Amino acid sequence: MGICARCTARLAHRVFGPQPKLRILMGMYVSAAQYSEQYYNRALRVRSLIRRDFDEVFDPNGKHRLDAIMTPSTPSTAFPLGDVFGDSVLMQYSDQLNVPANHAGTPGISLPAGLDANRLPVGVQVLGPDFSEATLLRIGRAYEVATEGESWRVEKPLGL
Repeated sequence: MGICARCTARLAHRVFGPQPKLRILMGMYVSAAQYSEQYYNRALRVRSLIRRDFDEVFDPNGKHRLDAIMTPSTPSTAFPLGDVFGDSVLMQYSDQLNVPANHAGTPGISLPAGLDANRLPVGVQVLGPDFSEATLLRIGRAYEVATEGESWRVEKPLGL
């Protein structure tokens, strides 16, 4: 292991929690495994399929012609602070709505959308076609202005 790799490993040990460490280790394992090319090629095929779906939805001459898509950021409200620490299944569950856009390389912005009955935050994400970052920022700003008077904009979430 080179000096840079050792420094990175030591830094990751101090900076990241268990879930990011697990992802880094899994990524290193898959990269080093003898079947890494096979996994990589499969991942590229899946990425192409996901990418094709996003391109179809955002095609200005296509069936849908959307400028943006707004979806929940996570499938549930936030977990209470510390509740899922070390629970990789719940952590991956909470990431599942972000994964398709991340794999496709689709730009997006995440915005606060309120608090649930237990004062835990709820979020939405706005996704757009390639090079739509300026549009997404304008949508985000318009959303902020439209929700300015909402009580959840000033109330602190539980645990903060």
